[in-house]
Amino acid sequence: MSFLLQPWQILMACLCGLVNERQQQIIEFQNAQIQALLKQHGRKRLLLNDDQRRLLAAKAHAIGRKALLQLTTIFTPDTILRWHRELVAQKFDSSDKRQPGRPPPRAKPFSEPFSVLPPPKVVEAQRLSDFRLIRGEARINALRKD
Repeated sequence: MSFLLQPWQILMACLCGLVNERQQQIIEFQNAQIQALLKQHGRKRLLLNDDQRRLLAAKAHAIGRKALLQLTTIFTPDTILRWHRELVAQKFDSSDKRQPGRPPPRAKPFSEPFSVLPPPKVVEAQRLSDFRLIRGEARINALRKD
């Protein structure tokens, strides 16, 4: 059995190659732009606000550390991933909500659901009245059809 590529498969491979090449050119341009900005700015420390750090941390976490090492970044990958770790820790930190000691007991545990239910006799009376109502409506509908 011989393996031949279909014409649409060859066309798809060429198209994917062109898209990949275009993306690579954009990445190289971005890297050159970042390096130019770093040279112009020098060794001065850049200060970012929390929203900018949050955005960079989320994007960097999605890329991963190994890929970040290959990219030209303004901040080191370790710094950016540290920001992500701190943001996640801050999200799940509930230390300000904790109080010392044991929590107080509930006033009446499980009293609400049982008090809402009516007694069985009332439920049976409601069923009978519903049945009579439905039966009466069926009679009225039958009389209207005749």
